[in-house]
Amino acid sequence: MSPPFSDATPIPLQPFSLYIALVQIPIPDKFHWALYITDAHGLATCHQWTEHVGALAQGKAEGYKIDVLPLVTDMAENYVQNIAFIRLGAYVSPSAPPSQSESRPDNVDVDLTGYMTRLFDGIFEGYATIFENRKKGVTCRTWLMRALERLRTAGHLPGLDKDAVAAYEHEAIEVGKRAEVPVEVEGGHLRIVTAVTFI
Repeated sequence: MSPPFSDATPIPLQPFSLYIALVQIPIPDKFHWALYITDAHGLATCHQWTEHVGALAQGKAEGYKIDVLPLVTDMAENYVQNIAFIRLGAYVSPSAPPSQSESRPDNVDVDLTGYMTRLFDGIFEGYATIFENRKKGVTCRTWLMRALERLRTAGHLPGLDKDAVAAYEHEAIEVGKRAEVPVEVEGGHLRIVTAVTFI
């Protein structure tokens, strides 16, 4: 499959993995946040809090959105750049084989996208305007952090307490700040090179 944009670079993601994705926005050191969760074949599903048609139809400025992505690249929708994919090493997928998830012998046939959709449903209800959402602390970042906490309480971040999960926020911000600095690429052009890292 070819990338959706001619200059996009495919980003291979590991199977049975959880990534925090940071997307460039026009404010330094600020990012759009999304979760990418991969299945046995590395096929990614993006879970995020964002503006979308379904939310607008319900009278909300933003809402929980799910996209299954046959190909992940360094370019997101609207020609903005995914600047970092941060793999969370503590994550244990509900669909992983027993060798990764000993306590889940019946997990091979899990509908991963359906399972995660049910787990993340209702994190926020949202409001009619973005201003109201922000006033109430509803952002893509706060949604993602609550989603991580739900993953922890469901047993998918074993060995981590609430504070350890909360620490991912600062670590991700630091990765994003480092990744946001453009570097010179072929032809003397400056470009942000998408960071794919592990914490």
